[in-house]
Amino acid sequence: MTQYLANGLALGAQIGIIGLGFWFVYRTTRALHFAHAAAILAGAYGVLAAVQWTGSPFFLAVVFGVGVGSLVGVLIELCVYAPLRRRGSSRIQIFVASLGLYLITQNTISLAFGDDPQSYYPGFGSAVVVFLGAAVTSVQIIAVLCFVGCFVVAWALLRYTVTCKQLRSE
Repeated sequence: MTQYLANGLALGAQIGIIGLGFWFVYRTTRALHFAHAAAILAGAYGVLAAVQWTGSPFFLAVVFGVGVGSLVGVLIELCVYAPLRRRGSSRIQIFVASLGLYLITQNTISLAFGDDPQSYYPGFGSAVVVFLGAAVTSVQIIAVLCFVGCFVVAWALLRYTVTCKQLRSE
């Protein structure tokens, strides 16, 4: 039972990080941004590309992947969403555009990496710690710690910055 709880907590932490990003985007734009998943997907494959194609160490590959995901997100905003908003497009039009962007990104990644599932486990990722009867990998621990860090930063931003206080009040 504790193993299921540990696995669920680690998976929930990963989903929670994505959910925090999705919430911030929705809260600021009032549009459903399914292309957010495309930026996350591009970032993950950026890590994989850096490791497979250049042999980069894991932490440099993560920095590269974050850069790739961020670049995709900025390009989506500048090239698609901003022009649509300037034209006065409705939320449904922006929603349809975001679905199209997701499909384009997903298929571009399929062309570059193939359709088979890809995985990468860094050398430290296979270390297992037994905690309260559950075998927990270091990757799962890092996922939970990253979620806690992201949650604390999001809470602090929402609590103490003027811009984020305005987001809460809308």
